[in-house]
Amino acid sequence: MRFAVPYKRQVITLVCLATIVAACDVMLPLLTGRIIDAVKRQDDAASFWKYGVAYFGTFMVLALCVFGFIIVCGKITVGTSADIRAAAFDKLQR
Repeated sequence: MRFAVPYKRQVITLVCLATIVAACDVMLPLLTGRIIDAVKRQDDAASFWKYGVAYFGTFMVLALCVFGFIIVCGKITVGTSADIRAAAFDKLQR
């Protein structure tokens, strides 16, 4: 855990991205349910566009957050690995 301390900002970013991903995961089935309800009610086409745009927007936010999650995880992984390697070589040379 001590090797993750220098990456506190990235870890906080990771938690925020994970929270947004979780919220998007909850929103997609809710939007699907609303679309199905609109079909049952035989709403006009304008409401379908509204739901389509909301679904697309939620999906894009989800995709961008997953991409950001991968980037931030990569930075943490590479940095932590380098720090552990440096500490190991430091200890080895003493």
